[in-house]
Formats: sequence, C-alpha cells, structure tokens
Amino acid sequence: MPKTVQRDEGHGAFGQWLARQRKSREWTQAALADKLGYAPGVVQAWERGRILPLRWQVAELVQAFGATGSAAQEWYWRAGYVPPNLWGLVDQCPEGSTIALSICRPAWGWPAGGASA
Repeated sequence: MPKTVQRDEGHGAFGQWLARQRKSREWTQAALADKLGYAPGVVQAWERGRILPLRWQVAELVQAFGATGSAAQEWYWRAGYVPPNLWGLVDQCPEGSTIALSICRPAWGWPAGGASA
C-alpha cells in the first residue's frame, strides 16, 4: 500500500490551494464537483479543510485539472500522498521513515556522519 507523507501544512493548506486552482479556472465548487461526479459539499469540505481527498480522488482531481508531470505530482504531495511514480522508491524506505520528496529519513534520525549517498 502506498505510504502517506507527513505534512505540517494540515488539511486547510490543501483546501486553500485547491480553491486557488479552481478559481484560476473560473470554476465554481459546483462545476468542479460536477466534473468529478460528486456532490458540491465534497469540494466544499476539501476547501474548508474538514477532510482531505483520498488518494484515488486526488487522481481524479489531477485528471480534471489536466495536470501532468511535476504539476500532477504536486497534487499528491499537497494532499499528503506520495505520487504514484515514486511508489517504488518509497517502498524501499524503512517502516516509520519520514518521506520528503524522494528522500527517506529514518524515524530515529541519521547517524552522526549524516546520510550516506
């Protein structure tokens, strides 16, 4: 199962970012919900920071916004998930690691000499 990313930003930061993305396309919450096949209340809950989208819902958002490459990856990171193209790298991380981009840091920290490349 894909690992999640520990994020300090919280649900509200994703919601605010989603709202900016939606408004930049001049879509209403109802219009975005319609594109996704959801009730408008779902988009509203995401934007208000009450809930985060599930990983498969992020994939639907990526598709709805036409995001590709690093822009698509940003959707996953902002929602607290590792992008699908990095799952293989992340699976190599020890359990309990903090995931930051493509770098794994053990929960106990690096040895005194730092991380080895």
